[in-house]
Amino acid sequence: MKNITEFSGAVQFAIVFFDANVVKFPSSGWPANANPALKAAAISMVMSTQPGSGTCGKPALITTLAYANRSTSRLRIIIYLSDGYNTCPGHNPAQYSEEMLKEVAAHNHQRVQINTVCIGPYQAADEEFMQKLAAQNGGRYTRLVD
Repeated sequence: MKNITEFSGAVQFAIVFFDANVVKFPSSGWPANANPALKAAAISMVMSTQPGSGTCGKPALITTLAYANRSTSRLRIIIYLSDGYNTCPGHNPAQYSEEMLKEVAAHNHQRVQINTVCIGPYQAADEEFMQKLAAQNGGRYTRLVD
């Protein structure tokens, strides 16, 4: 929440949560201008979003890239927070990860920087996928351990 409250009025932002589904703010698909009302609405959305099952990051990243591509900001950065495992129901995890990297590359035609933050215990994270995603998109990889 602190990041959202500290955004200046010049910032445009969007938030995308994912599990087997995607939850996005703003729902219009256009980035929000960081005015007090929209920052408050974003915080409310974050606080009310409940986790679900599955890890289908591909539609979330494609949605996030759409927000970034619609932004008028000079600097556009995506922060992708995950354990790196892509356990989307009905998909082979390794194949889904490879498809995800290919589709993100195809949709990132404006070369938006994607920084990845890998979370969770070492034995419960796919750091290699997170490193590849960051490297492929000019981003930085960071590892956080519980």
